[in-house]
Amino acid sequence: MEKVKDFVSIDFEWQGYNHDACAVGLVKVKNGVIVSKIYSLIRPKENVWDKYSVAKHGLTEEMCVNAPTLEEFEHLMEVYIGDFVLVGHNYSTAEKYVIEKHTREDSPLRTRSYIDTYQLSGKSLSDSCVEYDIPLNNHHDALDDATATAMLYMKLQEDGIVTPKHVEKKKGKMQGSKRDNSLNYMVDPDKVPYNDTPFMGSIFVVSGFPDEIRDRIIAFVRDNFGGKNSGSISSKTKVLIGHSKKCGPSKLEKAKSFGTIIYNEQSMLSEIISKYGLENEWNKLFY
Repeated sequence: MEKVKDFVSIDFEWQGYNHDACAVGLVKVKNGVIVSKIYSLIRPKENVWDKYSVAKHGLTEEMCVNAPTLEEFEHLMEVYIGDFVLVGHNYSTAEKYVIEKHTREDSPLRTRSYIDTYQLSGKSLSDSCVEYDIPLNNHHDALDDATATAMLYMKLQEDGIVTPKHVEKKKGKMQGSKRDNSLNYMVDPDKVPYNDTPFMGSIFVVSGFPDEIRDRIIAFVRDNFGGKNSGSISSKTKVLIGHSKKCGPSKLEKAKSFGTIIYNEQSMLSEIISKYGLENEWNKLFY
């Protein structure tokens, strides 16, 4: 199997459930050697700062006030990355989401081939670095994380895990009940801010909501509380979030028979969301 010796690793730090970038790190690797690095603060497009994100990465509104937006910085990124494969840890649900949400629609960044080292290693970046003896002295610094990710992928190639995935540009809006496949990936546990809820490490289902709202709920829950989304209820389903009026009775009965924890939008708000001060973010999902 051909090894990928030329690539650019990337890591974003962001604000809140909306993955509004506030820093980016890029590390270029040629022929298996790190040859250059770029780091920049980014001014979040929506400029909504939450204390939990700040506590994680240490970046503040004051630090980013004069930084470029991601849209302003993306041309430099495009030139720097060129035709190289992108590599990111948890790229499928983090960096990919940031790029698709906050860059222009015709940006070549959206269709770059990528490799997700989390999908290859099956472990958080910090745990992977421990296993492969990779230095990670300042976790959640975008450049340190991008550097560690580059070194991790080179280590993984020594084990023969090298297959990149090409991402086709989406055309048109989502129709019917079709989901973005990236919603089904679990988030790196190190990037889950609230890990003491029933969702962490569990399978959950969201049912009865309009497609667009359903997918926003899935992304919000996954990114904030962890867990893996599933489209159907089974004996492995730990939590069901069902619409208070439109979740079918048969689904509710099936969930009860498996001992699944059941929430609707109101009980999620009162029992989970308000505990962490995320009421505004939760309410925004529904309009």
